[in-house]
Amino acid sequence: MAPSETTLEFCNQLWDNWTPENGKNQCEDCPAHWSNRSDFPGDADTRQSSHGHRPWYGDGDLTDVEVVFLGHEPGPGSIGEESEDATNHTERSFADVRNPNIAEVPDGAGQWFPLTKPLFERVGSEFPSYWTQAKKCNELPKNNEAAEHQCAGIGDEHEGYLSQELSTVNPNYVIGFGEDVYRILTGVYDVEDLGSGFDKPVASGESPSGLRPLEVEDADFTYLPTVHPTRGVQPDTKNQIELESQSGQSDSERYYEMFAEDFISQAETCTI
Repeated sequence: MAPSETTLEFCNQLWDNWTPENGKNQCEDCPAHWSNRSDFPGDADTRQSSHGHRPWYGDGDLTDVEVVFLGHEPGPGSIGEESEDATNHTERSFADVRNPNIAEVPDGAGQWFPLTKPLFERVGSEFPSYWTQAKKCNELPKNNEAAEHQCAGIGDEHEGYLSQELSTVNPNYVIGFGEDVYRILTGVYDVEDLGSGFDKPVASGESPSGLRPLEVEDADFTYLPTVHPTRGVQPDTKNQIELESQSGQSDSERYYEMFAEDFISQAETCTI
């Protein structure tokens, strides 16, 4: 199969796993699955609707992907309504819900993620780019770590989706947002050690943004960790780089713009 066909096949299979009542395969017993959640309206035993929730992955390009943007999990800002009359996404298809425009991913992702838009716009304009999350369904008030491990595939009892997805999409680069993504990737792959802490070493590279590529053993992609917009650019990160925001920009927006410029330059010259 061509890469676009295998990627689409994976995305549709994940959607099919998530859609049926009680799920199947990897979704079957996940506490974050719409049929199992304790924070949704109604009794889980008789629930027929996802109440506005859906797994969030597969936006952007599906063909010849060079860059995967990897988030941690859908947060409260992307959950939608949990009311009885909220959209039941189990009645829709993957094609109905995905957004083919990678630059629009940050727009509907809560209060802080729109700050990453300069990165999505710049990188997405230069390279075929794909969006996903380490945990596909929205965060839970309880048992979130168990759901995270099951979905990503951490631990001997979890097959998970993440390595299957990245192997199928087959990017050259994975740009991850925040320390949680780094933590999850190190649970799934043998990732080069970033060092003590996160805020300082994540920006310890030699480029203006401090971009620091990490090798991933037994994988065909290079991992590029970034700070997470919810926390912003922390002092330990700022001390590593010369962050001069442009007029009207926040520190975070300028950081992601600088990161995009450094990444594009280094990817085009094959120095990462």
